[in-house]
Amino acid sequence: MKKYEIGDREQMFRAWDDKEKVWMLSYEEMGGFSLSGEMVMLGEWSTVSLGKLCDIILTQYIGMKDESGKKIYEGDFVKCYREGDSKWEEIVFVEDIRQLPRLGGSSLIKREIIGNIFNNPELLK
Repeated sequence: MKKYEIGDREQMFRAWDDKEKVWMLSYEEMGGFSLSGEMVMLGEWSTVSLGKLCDIILTQYIGMKDESGKKIYEGDFVKCYREGDSKWEEIVFVEDIRQLPRLGGSSLIKREIIGNIFNNPELLK
């Protein structure tokens, strides 16, 4: 399976069916897909009709994983925290890759995905 890389970050996506309110198969399960300008290259998505594409919302992997090794995607809610003498905790909504600095680059900061905007919209409040 080919992964598209720009810089040091793998270009991977997941797909939410906004009409059916379910996750479609992930990048790994679908055989991969990528974006090139305004065109979507669908790999194994040959069974997805063009009309259905209007209902699909793609979210991109931001190049970071949580403590359990789960990939963090746009649309995820991530609890960031530090333990020890200087305890700290914040819930970050990953709207897009610009939230990377808020997720912290230090190895002292732990990250845990606690939901996403599609399955847990109440976390946005």
